[in-house]
Amino acid sequence: RDDVWSVLYVFCDLVSGGLPWMSHAANKERNECGHLKEIVQGERKPEGAAEEVELKDDFAQLLMGDEYHVSKHRREQKIKAAAKANQEIPPNKLTPLPLPLKIASDEYKVECLRKAFKHLATLQFWDFPDYDFVAECIRGFLKNTSNCPEVTKIQWDKLAKSSSSFSASGAKRKMPMWHVVTDVGDDPAVLVNSDMFDDELQQKATEEQSALDERKRREEQMQNSQDNMASLAPP
Repeated sequence: RDDVWSVLYVFCDLVSGGLPWMSHAANKERNECGHLKEIVQGERKPEGAAEEVELKDDFAQLLMGDEYHVSKHRREQKIKAAAKANQEIPPNKLTPLPLPLKIASDEYKVECLRKAFKHLATLQFWDFPDYDFVAECIRGFLKNTSNCPEVTKIQWDKLAKSSSSFSASGAKRKMPMWHVVTDVGDDPAVLVNSDMFDDELQQKATEEQSALDERKRREEQMQNSQDNMASLAPP
């Protein structure tokens, strides 16, 4: 069951470009990731929700896109930092959130996700999911049932020139860059998306990558020198 659950999250990530907890995951904030998953599944109320608000799922969040989620996370961090300093940020000083992807408003596709996740929620860890049912839910994204453009096959050779390099408003945006950070937690090397971090962490990631490349270059030079010396040594 849990494997299929993960597959559905990966599917949503591929379709939309990012999940609601992507920034928290990059910072290894496991509790926050868990809370957001519970909100999406309808097991927890959003932070600040009134008591009279009923619990309900929000699977549309899985399709809103990385630009929306990263911007929302940065906005929330600014508000929390200001509150911690006993300050208040005027609403007109906050950067407006970008529009979610249109696919998030496609009720048919959101309902496909809801059916698949609700099916898995009825199972125990050791139960076999209805694979045909889950597959049919995923295939529902290929049906052009609303004003949302039909989901087509990924053309990997044209990915760099695809519409994913544009925001929901149509404006050109920076494509995410991946770096290797060597001192994150206990892992010797971790891939992180630089768009999830502020400028300082992006600079650190760039410096780490440069240092790694330089060390690799020196090791190759040393190995080449040793090979040359060995080839010149008398038999």
